[in-house]
Amino acid sequence: MCETGNPGVTPLGAAQMVTDGLAVLCQADAAGLDAGTMAELLLVLEQADSMAAVARANILGAFTSGLGYESDGHAGPVPWLMDQAQTTRGRARAQVRQGKKLRAHPQVAAAMAAGRIMGSWAEKVMDWTDRLPADSREAADEILLGAAAGGARLEDLAALACTMYEQSRADQPDDDGPADPSLLDPEAAAFADRSLKLRAGG
Repeated sequence: MCETGNPGVTPLGAAQMVTDGLAVLCQADAAGLDAGTMAELLLVLEQADSMAAVARANILGAFTSGLGYESDGHAGPVPWLMDQAQTTRGRARAQVRQGKKLRAHPQVAAAMAAGRIMGSWAEKVMDWTDRLPADSREAADEILLGAAAGGARLEDLAALACTMYEQSRADQPDDDGPADPSLLDPEAAAFADRSLKLRAGG
Protein backbone atom coordinates (compact mmCIF):
# COMPACT_ATOMS: atom_id res chain seq x y z
CA MET A 1 0.00 0.00 0.00
CA CYS A 2 2.88 2.34 0.70
CA GLU A 3 4.96 3.86 -2.06
CA THR A 4 8.74 3.91 -1.80
CA GLY A 5 11.20 6.28 -3.40
CA ASN A 6 14.05 3.74 -3.22
CA PRO A 7 13.11 0.30 -4.57
CA GLY A 8 16.57 -1.03 -3.59
CA VAL A 9 15.77 -0.76 0.12
CA THR A 10 14.43 -3.91 1.76
CA PRO A 11 11.39 -3.72 4.07
CA LEU A 12 13.54 -4.42 7.12
CA GLY A 13 16.11 -1.90 5.94
CA ALA A 14 13.41 0.71 5.53
CA ALA A 15 12.08 0.01 9.02
CA GLN A 16 15.59 0.41 10.45
CA MET A 17 15.95 3.73 8.67
CA VAL A 18 12.69 4.87 10.29
CA THR A 19 13.83 3.94 13.79
CA ASP A 20 17.26 5.45 13.19
CA GLY A 21 15.64 8.71 12.16
CA LEU A 22 13.31 8.70 15.15
CA ALA A 23 16.28 8.06 17.44
CA VAL A 24 17.85 11.29 16.15
CA LEU A 25 14.63 13.19 16.83
CA CYS A 26 14.34 11.73 20.34
CA GLN A 27 17.79 13.08 21.16
CA ALA A 28 17.37 16.42 19.40
CA ASP A 29 17.54 19.67 21.35
CA ALA A 30 13.94 20.67 20.60
CA ALA A 31 14.24 23.88 22.62
CA GLY A 32 17.04 25.01 20.33
CA LEU A 33 14.92 24.75 17.19
CA ASP A 34 13.05 27.68 15.72
CA ALA A 35 9.24 27.61 15.70
CA GLY A 36 9.04 27.01 11.96
CA THR A 37 11.25 23.92 12.16
CA MET A 38 9.32 22.57 15.13
CA ALA A 39 6.02 23.08 13.30
CA GLU A 40 7.35 21.30 10.21
CA LEU A 41 8.63 18.40 12.30
CA LEU A 42 5.28 18.02 14.03
CA LEU A 43 3.55 17.83 10.66
CA VAL A 44 6.06 15.28 9.37
CA LEU A 45 5.62 13.15 12.49
CA GLU A 46 1.84 13.21 12.06
CA GLN A 47 2.29 12.08 8.46
CA ALA A 48 4.68 9.36 9.63
CA ASP A 49 2.07 8.10 12.10
CA SER A 50 -0.47 7.83 9.29
CA MET A 51 1.93 6.04 6.98
CA ALA A 52 2.95 3.66 9.78
CA ALA A 53 -0.70 2.74 10.31
CA VAL A 54 -1.03 1.76 6.64
CA ALA A 55 2.23 -0.19 6.70
CA ARG A 56 1.12 -2.01 9.86
CA ALA A 57 -2.26 -2.83 8.34
CA ASN A 58 -0.58 -4.26 5.24
CA ILE A 59 1.97 -6.35 7.12
CA LEU A 60 -0.35 -7.46 9.92
CA GLY A 61 -2.95 -8.55 7.39
CA ALA A 62 -0.43 -10.70 5.52
CA PHE A 63 1.01 -12.02 8.80
CA THR A 64 -2.48 -13.04 9.93
CA SER A 65 -3.43 -14.59 6.60
CA GLY A 66 -0.22 -16.62 6.63
CA LEU A 67 -0.79 -17.75 10.24
CA GLY A 68 2.60 -16.30 11.13
CA TYR A 69 1.65 -16.16 14.81
CA GLU A 70 1.52 -19.96 15.01
CA SER A 71 5.31 -20.31 14.91
CA ASP A 72 5.44 -18.57 18.30
CA GLY A 73 2.72 -20.78 19.75
CA HIS A 74 -0.17 -18.33 19.52
CA ALA A 75 -3.68 -18.85 18.23
CA GLY A 76 -4.16 -15.44 16.65
CA PRO A 77 -2.64 -12.01 16.02
CA VAL A 78 -3.97 -10.43 19.22
CA PRO A 79 -2.20 -12.76 21.69
CA TRP A 80 0.90 -12.63 19.50
CA LEU A 81 0.98 -8.82 19.63
CA MET A 82 0.42 -8.87 23.38
CA ASP A 83 3.29 -11.31 23.92
CA GLN A 84 5.81 -10.25 21.28
CA ALA A 85 5.10 -6.54 20.79
CA GLN A 86 4.30 -5.64 24.41
CA THR A 87 0.86 -4.31 23.53
CA THR A 88 -2.19 -4.36 25.75
CA ARG A 89 -5.15 -6.44 24.65
CA GLY A 90 -7.09 -3.28 23.81
CA ARG A 91 -4.33 -1.88 21.60
CA ALA A 92 -3.77 -5.23 19.88
CA ARG A 93 -7.46 -5.51 19.07
CA ALA A 94 -7.52 -1.91 17.87
CA GLN A 95 -4.61 -2.58 15.51
CA VAL A 96 -6.36 -5.63 14.07
CA ARG A 97 -9.60 -3.65 13.63
CA GLN A 98 -7.78 -0.75 12.03
CA GLY A 99 -6.05 -3.10 9.61
CA LYS A 100 -9.36 -4.62 8.53
CA LYS A 101 -10.88 -1.17 8.11
CA LEU A 102 -8.00 0.13 5.99
CA ARG A 103 -8.07 -2.95 3.79
CA ALA A 104 -11.80 -2.36 3.28
CA HIS A 105 -11.08 1.27 2.28
CA PRO A 106 -8.14 1.03 -0.14
CA GLN A 107 -8.56 4.60 -1.40
CA VAL A 108 -8.29 5.96 2.13
CA ALA A 109 -5.26 3.76 2.82
CA ALA A 110 -3.59 4.98 -0.37
CA ALA A 111 -4.26 8.61 0.56
CA MET A 112 -2.74 8.06 4.01
CA ALA A 113 0.28 6.30 2.52
CA ALA A 114 0.85 9.24 0.19
CA GLY A 115 0.45 11.79 2.98
CA ARG A 116 -2.69 13.30 1.46
CA ILE A 117 -4.81 12.80 4.59
CA MET A 118 -3.80 12.23 8.18
CA GLY A 119 -4.92 9.33 10.32
CA SER A 120 -7.49 11.09 12.48
CA TRP A 121 -9.40 12.52 9.54
CA ALA A 122 -9.06 9.23 7.67
CA GLU A 123 -10.70 7.43 10.60
CA LYS A 124 -13.60 9.87 10.44
CA VAL A 125 -14.01 9.36 6.70
CA MET A 126 -14.09 5.58 7.07
CA ASP A 127 -16.50 5.72 10.01
CA TRP A 128 -18.87 7.95 8.05
CA THR A 129 -18.82 5.99 4.82
CA ASP A 130 -19.20 2.68 6.68
CA ARG A 131 -22.72 3.86 7.55
CA LEU A 132 -23.63 4.02 3.88
CA PRO A 133 -24.81 1.08 1.76
CA ALA A 134 -21.88 -1.14 0.79
CA ASP A 135 -22.15 -0.32 -2.91
CA SER A 136 -21.86 3.43 -2.17
CA ARG A 137 -18.82 3.43 0.10
CA GLU A 138 -16.08 3.48 -2.52
CA ALA A 139 -17.59 6.47 -4.30
CA ALA A 140 -18.21 8.22 -0.99
CA ASP A 141 -14.59 7.69 0.06
CA GLU A 142 -13.46 9.21 -3.23
CA ILE A 143 -15.74 12.24 -2.79
CA LEU A 144 -14.63 12.94 0.78
CA LEU A 145 -10.96 12.41 -0.01
CA GLY A 146 -11.28 14.76 -2.96
CA ALA A 147 -12.92 17.38 -0.78
CA ALA A 148 -10.16 17.05 1.82
CA ALA A 149 -7.50 17.38 -0.87
CA GLY A 150 -9.28 20.49 -2.10
CA GLY A 151 -8.94 22.19 1.27
CA ALA A 152 -12.20 21.25 3.02
CA ARG A 153 -12.08 21.32 6.80
CA LEU A 154 -13.31 18.53 9.05
CA GLU A 155 -16.67 20.22 9.63
CA ASP A 156 -17.13 20.54 5.87
CA LEU A 157 -16.43 16.84 5.42
CA ALA A 158 -18.86 16.05 8.24
CA ALA A 159 -21.62 18.05 6.56
CA LEU A 160 -20.92 16.37 3.22
CA ALA A 161 -20.98 12.94 4.83
CA CYS A 162 -24.26 13.80 6.53
CA THR A 163 -25.75 14.81 3.19
CA MET A 164 -24.67 11.53 1.61
CA TYR A 165 -26.10 9.62 4.55
CA GLU A 166 -29.45 11.38 4.22
CA GLN A 167 -29.50 10.77 0.47
CA SER A 168 -28.81 7.08 1.02
CA ARG A 169 -31.98 6.92 3.13
CA ALA A 170 -34.12 8.73 0.60
CA ASP A 171 -35.44 5.54 -1.00
CA GLN A 172 -35.99 3.77 2.32
CA PRO A 173 -39.26 3.73 4.27
CA ASP A 174 -39.53 6.64 6.67
CA ASP A 175 -40.60 4.43 9.57
CA ASP A 176 -37.76 5.63 11.76
CA GLY A 177 -38.35 9.31 11.14
CA PRO A 178 -35.88 11.77 9.62
CA ALA A 179 -32.19 11.00 9.46
CA ASP A 180 -30.34 11.96 12.62
CA PRO A 181 -26.94 13.55 11.85
CA SER A 182 -25.71 12.56 15.31
CA LEU A 183 -25.68 8.96 14.09
CA LEU A 184 -22.71 9.96 11.99
CA ASP A 185 -20.68 12.10 14.33
CA PRO A 186 -20.97 15.09 16.68
CA GLU A 187 -19.25 17.28 14.08
CA ALA A 188 -21.83 16.24 11.51
CA ALA A 189 -24.68 17.02 13.87
CA ALA A 190 -23.28 20.43 14.78
CA PHE A 191 -22.68 21.45 11.19
CA ALA A 192 -26.03 20.10 10.02
CA ASP A 193 -27.76 22.17 12.71
CA ARG A 194 -26.04 25.29 11.36
CA SER A 195 -27.15 24.41 7.81
CA LEU A 196 -30.74 23.88 8.90
CA LYS A 197 -30.82 27.21 10.67
CA LEU A 198 -29.48 28.97 7.60
CA ARG A 199 -32.16 27.41 5.39
CA ALA A 200 -34.91 28.23 7.87
CA GLY A 201 -33.76 31.84 8.04
CA GLY A 202 -33.79 32.17 4.28
